[in-house]
Amino acid sequence: MTLGTRGLIIGNGVLTVEDEAQAWARARLSEGDKGGGAARACMDLIELKRRLRLGLHG
Repeated sequence: MTLGTRGLIIGNGVLTVEDEAQAWARARLSEGDKGGGAARACMDLIELKRRLRLGLHG
């Protein structure tokens, strides 16, 4: 949290699985691509920060 208040974008996506098969299942697009969702959320925050810094809207 402290790093975030200093302007750094911090993403944290942890999948809790019981085995490798379950991990692969959660990575499938048809199952919601959980890890990819966490990565996209972080990228969205980076883009938002860029837009705010440049004063861009929309």
